[in-house]
Amino acid sequence: MNISRRGFLLGGGASILLMPGIASYVQEDKGVELPRQRSGGDSLWFELSAQSNTLPTLENDTSADVCIVGGGYTGLAASIYLKKYRPDWRVLVLESHHLGAGASSRNSGAVYAKFTGMDDRGLAERGLQRFMAFLEEESIDCDFQAAKTLYLYSSESSARDARQSLSQGERWLDHQALKHSIASDFYIGAKASPGFYKIQPAGLLSEYRRVALALGVEIYERSPVLAIESGHSNTLTTDKAAVLAKQVLLATNAYTPRLGVAGEKMFPVHQYSCSTAKLNVRQIDQLGLNDWDLRFEPNTLPITFGLSASGHFFLRLVLGYASQDSTEWLDVNYARALVQRIFQERYPHINQLGIEHEWHGVTAHTLNSRSVVSNVLSDTIFLCGAYNGLGIMPSHYSAYLIAQKMTGNESEDWQRLTRLGQHVSFPRDYYRSLMLKSSFNLLNRF
Repeated sequence: MNISRRGFLLGGGASILLMPGIASYVQEDKGVELPRQRSGGDSLWFELSAQSNTLPTLENDTSADVCIVGGGYTGLAASIYLKKYRPDWRVLVLESHHLGAGASSRNSGAVYAKFTGMDDRGLAERGLQRFMAFLEEESIDCDFQAAKTLYLYSSESSARDARQSLSQGERWLDHQALKHSIASDFYIGAKASPGFYKIQPAGLLSEYRRVALALGVEIYERSPVLAIESGHSNTLTTDKAAVLAKQVLLATNAYTPRLGVAGEKMFPVHQYSCSTAKLNVRQIDQLGLNDWDLRFEPNTLPITFGLSASGHFFLRLVLGYASQDSTEWLDVNYARALVQRIFQERYPHINQLGIEHEWHGVTAHTLNSRSVVSNVLSDTIFLCGAYNGLGIMPSHYSAYLIAQKMTGNESEDWQRLTRLGQHVSFPRDYYRSLMLKSSFNLLNRF
């Protein structure tokens, strides 16, 4: 089944739009999902990171120059740059769960100079350089390091196409070389690709938190925003209080559609991850993880394998879509069985190592794979999200650019990032479920 993820989403979306009457269908929003225990528990990264003290809940009405909704990478990075540019401003961050409860503590940790859905290499390189400069400026401790990366191909056709289109600096490993190198007989071949880095995801989150608080950003956890009313001053209502804000940044990523914003542009996609126990030196060497510590299967539904700085061998894969744009995945048994099957197919001896950690995650996607960076509702409310599964660098650079914009210093790269054309509208449920759930279920059989 040789089809790109972007082609799959665009083709499926187009087929639905052509069905009579569906293009005009509008779903009644189901409302924000209130905090609860995440499917599969906390991530390995969160468990390995130093646990910080719980931050307060917003209990009383207040006002701010900027209110940021969402305490993940985007929201925290934006709050840092806003306070750097305008130390006199009052900047609030409202997080519905705990900081990084979404994708920010649940991703694969891969960092690359790319904005999905666009080919502006200069923009992506500047984004990576800004991210790396920030790590140095703030002495960020997140295990940032270069990654030795493979793209793995399991079909003759995909391997042939990849081998014929090698870019400068890439090299090909055939089946025998790969079998010897990574102790897997599953793949036809692989492409070694330079330019990737990796981090400890929750470590970066913890460091964002540290820097933001030191600058005077006010952060509130367990303070879900339930409604937003735009106006001369925008009103954000939580379950206990209200905030009057001159400007608002929605850094809510996969949780955005249930807030009643941009649901026609973006939708949540669920992932599930698992990892072994901490490997010893011999086990790491047997699996070739010293030579290739980051491995991608660029399928329609991508799969990522990697070695963490802590010595855990992990797998992350795409599960699918949950009805009504839900960010909760109820069938954990299905997810657990799927990741274990895929791990064992690629590395049959994984049973000897054992699976010790499992966690669920959710990211935001668009049909054309472009992130959503724009005004919504009014010219003082901004939305930044939908990084389509590769968000560590894009979230940071988008936050940097949006902080410049909100403080009156619009840059050329902001214009580049927002000059992406119109996003493809995607009808809401039940048509969204009809297309996405059946397609994801079919693809996960292969």
